[in-house]
Order: sequence, then structure tokens, then C-alpha cells
Amino acid sequence: MPEHYIVSDLCIGAGETVRTVVLASEVPLKDFSTVYLDNHSRTSVVLCKILSKHYWNITPDWQNFTGDITTYPRTGRSAAVVIGDKAFGMQAPYIYDLATEWRKFCGLPFVFACWVANKQLNEGFVNRFNEALAKVSDNMEKIVDYYKDRAPAGVDLFEYWTKNISYPLTEEKQKGLELFLKYARCI
Repeated sequence: MPEHYIVSDLCIGAGETVRTVVLASEVPLKDFSTVYLDNHSRTSVVLCKILSKHYWNITPDWQNFTGDITTYPRTGRSAAVVIGDKAFGMQAPYIYDLATEWRKFCGLPFVFACWVANKQLNEGFVNRFNEALAKVSDNMEKIVDYYKDRAPAGVDLFEYWTKNISYPLTEEKQKGLELFLKYARCI
């Protein structure tokens, strides 16, 4: 968007390891030739492309994948960007957490999503919106209790939603976001 405004003081980010945005591979980073791309997150796909070009110094063949990404063709030299709950149970010889790799690359946390508007919004609305979002973290135990029966096997939702996902849009996260957007423009 040529003109955009971040609406909230909160985001969906990760300081270190996120666990649900990974690159799963049959071989080490330097050895794969094809990466299958999960079509559920453009941000995660762009992040993997940035890391490949600017950090890992590799140039794989990128293939869009519209089915269940966990069934990507395992050719011996393939990998896949896997996002969401399916990443928890992903089975592959090599699993690279993309938030961790971003941190290694630039020393900053990663912002996977934030609330953005294409025009300046009324300050009263922004304040009420921030208050509503803050209620989520204030009620995390109740939310976890509500979703506990839907959690992937062996996943502690409270730990994931409070330790792996990081919500405050800090100055450090804003720097990470700006750096990501700078690189994304060239992908």
C-alpha cells in the first residue's frame, strides 16, 4: 500500500522461536534445490525468500503448492515452507524455524502480522481497538481453556501463545518490520 498506517500497539510477532513458521527439508540448507511454498501466508513465503537470498546465499527453485503442504514431493533435495498448526507435527530431517533464522540474520524479532489501515484513523477508534486487543492477553488462560480440545497433540497452547507468540509492537519489532519491508521490496 503506498499509504499505510499501523493501527495498533500490538502485533503477531516472535522474539526468538515461533514454532509455526518453518522450513522443513530433506537435506541441509545448502543442498536443496526446490522449495514448495505454503499458500496460506505470503509474509512467511517472502521471509523464506529473503533469508535464502541474503542470509543462506542459496537460490532454490520456488514452487507454489496448493494442497496439504505436509505432503510436498519429497524428492531428496526438496524443502517446504510450512505454517500454522501443521508445523507442530511436521516430520522432516531438517526443520528451520524462520523466526529464529531471522533473528540470527539481523538480530531483530520478526513481525508476522499487524493491523494496518490505508488512511489515518480516528484516535478514539484506535484507543478502543487497542483496548479490545489487550483483553486477549488479559484473558489468555480462559482462551486456552476454550481451545484446549482443539490443540494439536502435545502442544501447550498457553506456552505457545505466551512465549512463542509476542504481541507488543515494540520499537525493536518495528525495526525488524522496517528491515523486512526493505528486503521484501526487492523480492
